[in-house]
Amino acid sequence: MTETICYPSLNDTIVINKMAAKLTKDYVQPYEFEARKVFDVLEAMKYIGSNHPDRRTKVVKKAAWLIYMITHRQTFPEANKRTAWLLAREFIRRNGYSIPFEDNQMYEMQQEIGVYHDTYSLFDVEARINGLMR
Repeated sequence: MTETICYPSLNDTIVINKMAAKLTKDYVQPYEFEARKVFDVLEAMKYIGSNHPDRRTKVVKKAAWLIYMITHRQTFPEANKRTAWLLAREFIRRNGYSIPFEDNQMYEMQQEIGVYHDTYSLFDVEARINGLMR
């Protein structure tokens, strides 16, 4: 029997985004976003890597999907890169792994994903997470 993957809820995602957005001085009230965009990313995540027999690889692929899609789709009005990073780290933690928070390479990659959409592919993000995840 394989271990169940623990997924973030829509509420988890919203809470993390609000925390990430409050870290900027540009935090906007009232808080508005397109819930459907967020929901679609979270639902699609359940199918990413689902056929892979190795649980660790599934977690890597799903975390990479979160980072890549939230950053690319700009699912929130602000703090998308920060939200993607924090949500992926929480997803990884809930599934029994860890990733170093202080690693500047991941932050730099996130900045580049956000600014230069063609710089990194989903596979590049997976490779980076796979190298960092413990």
